[in-house]
Amino acid sequence: IKGSLAAVFPGSGNHYLGMGRDIGLQWPEILTNMDQDADYLKTQFAAHAYVPYRTSWGREWQASAEKHIVSDPLHTIFGQVMHGSVMYDLAARFNILPKAIIGYSLGESAGLFASHAWKDRERMLARMLKSDLFKIELTGPCNSLRKAWELPENHPFEWKVAVVNCPAPKVAAVVQSYAHTRLLIVNTPFECVIGGEKEQIKAVIETLESEAVFLDGVVTVHCDALQPVADAYRALHELPTDPPKDMTYYSCAWGRSYPLSSKQAADSILTQAMQGFDFTRSIEQAYADGVRVFVEMGPYSSCTRMIKTILKDRAHVAISLSGRGGDEVYTFLKGLGKLISERIPVDLT
Repeated sequence: IKGSLAAVFPGSGNHYLGMGRDIGLQWPEILTNMDQDADYLKTQFAAHAYVPYRTSWGREWQASAEKHIVSDPLHTIFGQVMHGSVMYDLAARFNILPKAIIGYSLGESAGLFASHAWKDRERMLARMLKSDLFKIELTGPCNSLRKAWELPENHPFEWKVAVVNCPAPKVAAVVQSYAHTRLLIVNTPFECVIGGEKEQIKAVIETLESEAVFLDGVVTVHCDALQPVADAYRALHELPTDPPKDMTYYSCAWGRSYPLSSKQAADSILTQAMQGFDFTRSIEQAYADGVRVFVEMGPYSSCTRMIKTILKDRAHVAISLSGRGGDEVYTFLKGLGKLISERIPVDLT
């Protein structure tokens, strides 16, 4: 297939236990190289959450470990961003060299770090560990949301996020009837992400008569709940940029590519966190710009599924190099095989 190749990075909720372990064992030089540029690589990976150390491995260990991952949003954020970087560097060893970066939600930050446009992981790590954003503002008591939605401190509230298989206009019409729910993201023409108070989200799903998949570990973003902490959120994401030559970066908020700079990257990430986004716009624009090969670096393959749905039978290739619940090395090698079958150059040296 002819056309340029884009690296795709998914959003929160795609994590899995043992994420990156098999890849690290098979290709340890990837982690060795990353370690040379980091003082706290283990902390950046949240390794204690994804590769737990235990003295007892009873029947409950897996459920307990999975619960521990989502107990702190920093686990899911750190894990996914670093896994994307590992997969990107590994793909480069096989001469898979993207010309574009497409991120979905958290994937926008993951793509900036993975492609080395953002280089200072240590600064971001320090900022996030120091900040209250992912402790009490956007999770836990959800203080930012309470301010934005004028909810008293003692008002019971549990934030829930779900994927529903309904078109956006229908979802938007129903969500308007429930004060504490929001349409967050349009995944495809027939799939959306909604968020809000747990019982009201259930009511929306029931009204839609829709199937739903609940996502764990997703903070209160992609809606007006972020407004009270918007300045702090933007400042968190303002880092020096040094993009590779001839690399194109797409904003999921704006649905198009943009000239990357420290200011523009922070503006893009803040906009999608405050207003949500329509992923179909980014994919349609990338396709119009000549992208034909979409390689999801992972974790998992949620964006690959969406891209196939959006582009349907138009000429394209969409694959994920990272599996979940299976053999990571096999999934990666199978991805290489798919690229080779499409006559996309892969260096197996």
